Amino acid sequence: MFQDVSAAYEVLSDKEKREVYDRHGENGLKDLASRGSADHDPFSMFANFGFGGFGGRRGDEERRTPDVRMPLTVSLADLYLGKMFEMTYVRQVVCMNWGDCQSNCPDCSGPGMRTRTQRLGPGFVQHIQSQDDKCVAKGKCWDEHCTSCPNGPTEQSQISLTVDISKGMRDGEEIVFAEVADEKMDHIAGNLILQIKTQRHPIFTRDGDNLKITLEISLQEALVGFEKKITHLDKREVVIRKTTVTYCEEVYIVPNEGMPRKGAKSFGNLYVHFVIKFPRSLTDSQKDLVRKALA
Repeated sequence: MFQDVSAAYEVLSDKEKREVYDRHGENGLKDLASRGSADHDPFSMFANFGFGGFGGRRGDEERRTPDVRMPLTVSLADLYLGKMFEMTYVRQVVCMNWGDCQSNCPDCSGPGMRTRTQRLGPGFVQHIQSQDDKCVAKGKCWDEHCTSCPNGPTEQSQISLTVDISKGMRDGEEIVFAEVADEKMDHIAGNLILQIKTQRHPIFTRDGDNLKITLEISLQEALVGFEKKITHLDKREVVIRKTTVTYCEEVYIVPNEGMPRKGAKSFGNLYVHFVIKFPRSLTDSQKDLVRKALA
């Protein structure tokens, strides 16, 4: 801090540097400083302390209210088929008559911020900022006794939003509604962000664009083949048919029966994991039959 103060005082007291600053501003000082140490910017002291009369502070950043993030719980079928629906969102909006409830307050430098000026010497002024919730805009403060906005600067309101879930969207993806978060005077409203959260499905498990299921078959079906039907997410019946021997932990692939690929007309695959159910015991006659069949 002492180094910055010294640098700023050097600019103010040095005639050559003062003339460079008056004619060329910050860039002129930077060009002059580059001949010596390029790592220190004398002008930064003016930006940090807001000294008046020599260019003042740099431009304020755009003020926005915070974004609001909410989980959006959907079913796997919603992500398979796509879905569009209406939802109601409650937020704070600026009172319509807010202009009638403002008073002139020169010390207010912006929403929630008051600036006090302190002189440190001839031509050397420091601005000290402090938080003040009564400040609602630059040069304006809120009149608490104003009857035009009995609930204060903001009031509760609800809006209807159309939520469009695209086919193939994935868990964690976001749907953004721009500038519909809480409003605040002299601020741009933040965004409402809905984050997809997929409900657990009793049969299907998703893996990227693919789907997985576990299918239990008997030992007989594993040896001689089988045909089974499963109900897909869109209520269609998908036939799983095998005529060859099925091994333990074998995975059977059904092409194009996975999830739709977002933005494309293709689908992932369906992976069927087989679980073979063995009999608990066999009679002697059954054992003989097995021996003869496998001999």
